[in-house]
Amino acid sequence: MANYRGIVEKYIGRKLKYGEVVHHINTRRRDNSPDNLYIFGNQRQHEAFHALADAGHIEWTVLKSNLDKFKAIEDKKKKELFNLVQFKYSKETLTECIQELRPKMEDQYPWEEAKDEGDKV
Repeated sequence: MANYRGIVEKYIGRKLKYGEVVHHINTRRRDNSPDNLYIFGNQRQHEAFHALADAGHIEWTVLKSNLDKFKAIEDKKKKELFNLVQFKYSKETLTECIQELRPKMEDQYPWEEAKDEGDKV
């Protein structure tokens, strides 16, 4: 796994989904700070951004990191799962229950929720 992908996964609190692409905003691949990383939903979006930037239609740095948006969604999921199971299970089994329920919650929070209108390419 590329180092920057691990940094993103740790920061947002989940594994990257199949197809999600991590982009280095300032184009410096060694700069893996969260402020320099942006998640595209798929390679096609990533390539479209590169095409626009290469042609000079947009600046490379027009993107701002969207990792906090993804982290907020993951935090919301965890809180909802915790609230759902806390009354039913002891603390010892709570983590186990969250791991079991988490895949069921994934469909309710597609990656698109992390985008806002300014993120469209």
